[in-house]
Amino acid sequence: MGTYIRMAPVRKGALNFRLNLGPYPKKNSGIFVKMVEYGNNIGALMGQRILIIEDDKHIAGLLRTHLEEAGYSTEFAFDGNVGLELALSGDFHLIVLDLKLPGPDGLEICRKIRGGQTDYTPILMLTSLSSELDRVLGLELGADDYMTKPFSVRELTARVKALFRRVEALKSDARTGPPKLIRIGDLTISTEKRRASIKDSALDLTAKEFDLLLQFALPLHALCV
Repeated sequence: MGTYIRMAPVRKGALNFRLNLGPYPKKNSGIFVKMVEYGNNIGALMGQRILIIEDDKHIAGLLRTHLEEAGYSTEFAFDGNVGLELALSGDFHLIVLDLKLPGPDGLEICRKIRGGQTDYTPILMLTSLSSELDRVLGLELGADDYMTKPFSVRELTARVKALFRRVEALKSDARTGPPKLIRIGDLTISTEKRRASIKDSALDLTAKEFDLLLQFALPLHALCV
């Protein structure tokens, strides 16, 4: 009789739920296949996919465990070449990107992602304590946030959730607020792609610089229309 999905409390009175998928149950048959167990993360059933580009398999496994516990689906890449290929596929909603990688490093990957993607994907960069210059460069190349190693996995998960909230807020603003394309003289701003150019020459802006430019441009655009 098709596929049957049931959500039931893990234990009586608990806020935790278990998602089960299997054939339509017969009475008292108990035939269910457990798919995934969520803590207090029912909202994480939205299906966001996260790409983890990290050459340390222990760290990558730790990230996968905690992010999947939070309800996200994940995929690994252990070197820069594979990571870049997956990142440019557009199949992911967020990228956790290590700075030091075999092949192209995190800075090069970040630059190519921002230059080659049509849809905006937030990037959370992982760096070492001694690489302040690299952190600055990463942000300037388009990373949205960074964490230094060693880091708290709980804090990383919280930052991932915050980035998703920021992206959702930007999408909501795009639907109800600013237009998709703003033109003021020679300046063109794409609010969807989060890109700006002057006379078709792209501006190299960080995420915060783009936000500031947009805030200054919106009042001027309102006067021009």
